[in-house]
Amino acid sequence: MSKTLKFDETLERAISFLLDYKPDYVHPVTNISNLCKLLYLDFFQDTIQDNSTEDSNSLYQRLSIAGKVLVLDIDYKTDLETKQDLITNVMLVLASNFDQFNYKNHLNENIFLNNLTKEQTLSKFYHNLKIMKSMDDCTDIDEGSTDCFQYYNTTVKNFFNYFVTKLNINSDHISINKDDELNMVLSIGNSDVLRIMPMFKESTTDDPIKLLEYSNETWEERENKSTRFLCFKVHFPIDIQFNERMSSLLGPDNFQNNKSLNFYDLKVDGLKLDAELLNKYFEILWKWVYWYTMILEKSTSLTDDGESIMKNGQLLKFENEIGTWTF
Repeated sequence: MSKTLKFDETLERAISFLLDYKPDYVHPVTNISNLCKLLYLDFFQDTIQDNSTEDSNSLYQRLSIAGKVLVLDIDYKTDLETKQDLITNVMLVLASNFDQFNYKNHLNENIFLNNLTKEQTLSKFYHNLKIMKSMDDCTDIDEGSTDCFQYYNTTVKNFFNYFVTKLNINSDHISINKDDELNMVLSIGNSDVLRIMPMFKESTTDDPIKLLEYSNETWEERENKSTRFLCFKVHFPIDIQFNERMSSLLGPDNFQNNKSLNFYDLKVDGLKLDAELLNKYFEILWKWVYWYTMILEKSTSLTDDGESIMKNGQLLKFENEIGTWTF
């Protein structure tokens, strides 16, 4: 690992520590301004007029965070006596032809506003702001280039449509921007089992950037000339193990054998979502996760020496019936 990458990782850990343990919510706007400095985002403050109230003890202001395309307006009022800030609204504006970016959660709430009013730290806001900053960096305002914000929004919508209409996954299992973070989460009962997250990768000669495109219920890939752009990964929030067949389908290099249980553990930080995984294997992945969570895990017990005992032949039943399921 290069010294630059080591420094970046160390800085990231330090920032995360400070966000978690030094929230200083008496002055959240000051801390938000400091985050902008860390992310090399411009910011400026204005006094605004609020005609909806005659509150003479408060000063109404707006903190605007700006990138090339990104503008995030944070409205707040400052109590003139206590000097405490209260955030009242957050609005996203994109200085492009695309102005329909979805920053509402599955309850139709503003995730940025929730980050700043319902959380005790700035960690979630920082997480989301970093993603938005990376999207802003990857968006070239020149005509004919791909708008990263629009690509993200469109692709997440296409994921939802594909899972529901093509793979017959019940929409009740799917949440967008769950827990007020930019994501798509697939849940079973009260457990989040798959989390689709945006990631950003550098283009290389051997691994160029390819964009996902969805048409006629099929995923395709198109090469993009950008040196850095948005991709998607699917993560597993709970500990899920895989049999040999599943590890083979999803890429043997991504797994390691857990010899004590004769199962395979994922050894990488999530699986990259490409056209092949979506078209060929996502359905069987979902069925395995569903089966593992609802049936296999509940019908598996461990002896003291770690040997796996499968009751009622559940693993064999999965192999025989997987092609017939709908949810």
